Amino acid sequence: MTETLSDVLTSPIVIAIARLAGTGEVLVDGVSHAIQAASADAARQDCFGYIFHDVVQNLGRPVRVEARDSEATRFLVLHPSGEVTADEDPSPPHPDLLTPPVAPTPAPATWAPVDASPAPAPNPATAPAPVARPAPAAVAPAPAAPVVPAPIAGVAPAASGAEAALALPGAHAARVPTLQDLLSGRAAPKSGPAMSGWRAGVRTASGGLIKLGPSPAELRLRKAVGAVQRSLDGPKTVVVINPKGGANKTTATVLIAAAFGTHRGGYTLAWDNNETRGTLGWRAQPTRHINTAVDLLRDLEHFRDDGAGRIGDLDNYVRTQGSA
Repeated sequence: MTETLSDVLTSPIVIAIARLAGTGEVLVDGVSHAIQAASADAARQDCFGYIFHDVVQNLGRPVRVEARDSEATRFLVLHPSGEVTADEDPSPPHPDLLTPPVAPTPAPATWAPVDASPAPAPNPATAPAPVARPAPAAVAPAPAAPVVPAPIAGVAPAASGAEAALALPGAHAARVPTLQDLLSGRAAPKSGPAMSGWRAGVRTASGGLIKLGPSPAELRLRKAVGAVQRSLDGPKTVVVINPKGGANKTTATVLIAAAFGTHRGGYTLAWDNNETRGTLGWRAQPTRHINTAVDLLRDLEHFRDDGAGRIGDLDNYVRTQGSA
């Protein structure tokens, strides 16, 4: 049976949701598929990749997608060739909207006998004055809002719908302001009084009456701490590499891990990836177990199960450092 455009826009009902935290969700006729990514853009790419491979390729025909994110909701059509086009009608699909309207057929003219005698001339004195009627106002149809389709990983978007929407002036003028827009307009917080050095001693000795500003060295330290404490879009890996022995790689690793663990908190893991035998474990506090990173790699399947693996189970493989 040949599927029509009505089938494309009505079945299945596909909704792609991308969130700022990097999580997403794909709903296919109400069945949910969770998406986990490092950012909102990556979640959007993974959502469309899942729809393309698991829905479009299986059906072998275009599928209508309702794409939602923090800024807007877009209606797109995803084709088996990888082309993404904007849905010209973002309203809920209806079969009647998919066929062009048929102009009404005029009724056949009916013939009646006509009196051939000339009509009497109107009397200007008794004829009513003509009433001027205003001409009907011409109503132009409202142009459809341009829709910008989200790109798919590894698939080139269509050059017609997306580029035309981006080229229109004021296409994003009606965008609803986000929380990031409001936060970016705030004034930078003040640095506050000095918290270390002789400047802080003067403030303490005067009972807070004299508050000196921080020194340049303290400002640099605060800036460095702020860089460590800034918000990240997911887990990050810092690698210290040098093929030469005795290049202080282990010392740098300990100091970097201590800086992140002290100023950020949470979970910071330092790993000595020496192929022979590293010394990072010797510089750590002693522990009751003798497991190494090799044992952790061997038991990694235990932590891949969301129902079985827990953060507390890592204590049997690592050496905690306390306040250091």
